[in-house]
Amino acid sequence: MPTSRTRPVIPPTPTPELEQAIYSAYQSGAKSWKDVNRQLVQQNSDWLFGSKTAFYKTCSIMKIPGSRKGALNPEQLNVEIRNLDGIHKTRGYRGVTHALSLKGLVVTRNAVYRQLQMIDPQGLQNRSRGSRRLRRFPIISAGPNEQWSMDGHDKLAMWGFGIYGIRDVYSGFLLALHAFPSNRLAANVHWLFLETILEQKGYPIQVASDRGSEMGQISETQFLLRQTYSTPELDDVPPHICLKSLRNITIERQWVHVRKEVVDLILEKIQEGLERGFVWTNPAHRMSPSITPFGFADSPQNPIHLVDVDKISSKAQRSLGE
Repeated sequence: MPTSRTRPVIPPTPTPELEQAIYSAYQSGAKSWKDVNRQLVQQNSDWLFGSKTAFYKTCSIMKIPGSRKGALNPEQLNVEIRNLDGIHKTRGYRGVTHALSLKGLVVTRNAVYRQLQMIDPQGLQNRSRGSRRLRRFPIISAGPNEQWSMDGHDKLAMWGFGIYGIRDVYSGFLLALHAFPSNRLAANVHWLFLETILEQKGYPIQVASDRGSEMGQISETQFLLRQTYSTPELDDVPPHICLKSLRNITIERQWVHVRKEVVDLILEKIQEGLERGFVWTNPAHRMSPSITPFGFADSPQNPIHLVDVDKISSKAQRSLGE
């Protein structure tokens, strides 16, 4: 007489009811075929699988993914992803998988990835490996004053020197390099922008900068100049463009020369003052302009004309080809 160990167990016939029961078992937290089998038998004694092979063979016939391949069918998974709240909607496929698992759903990254390819392909592409890599590209400019690149340098900010520079993209010439007690005040950098326009006897077609709050007045002035004096052929060229610091390279690659020719020299003087006890070491007490070894001119926020910009510009122009 055959025993229970040798008696073959005939797998249940695939039916829509069985399919729904298997999905329900997955959604209730079943992690393996044995967990699913246990729950199926509790619902219907005829739903008994005698082996792992029989279970997955039946699932394959009904096109049901296994517990490791996802508990939700594609339509259900699509709905669950779209119903995610708040920040989870902007996360990548790993974050979405984690968010769904927190809701008690058994899903895999591959299944979530396939659904995100249909729901938000552009967002998925933006998060792919290498999509944010900064790629090198040649600097192309139509001519002098076609674009001015400007930005601040804060290496000496804790000592009361906020450096600001303006550089012509075409020539690489450093048009202005000044230091203020603060390079984040709109009035300061706006004054420098106007002074540079007067010195150059003209304004740029376009200004490039980061999204710093100090650019507000400069942006308004640039729009006004273009609106008043520009020609119709330039209507498609925006007066002001905002770039990330990594992409505002014309002025950013200038700072290496400013550091060598200006910042390091000033830091040497500050260090000398520290050693002789003439300078406070508390950054909260910024250096007073009256005790610095530099002469402050009568101009907004006392800008300092740091060095001969021609000297730095010549070095910067040679580095453009590097």
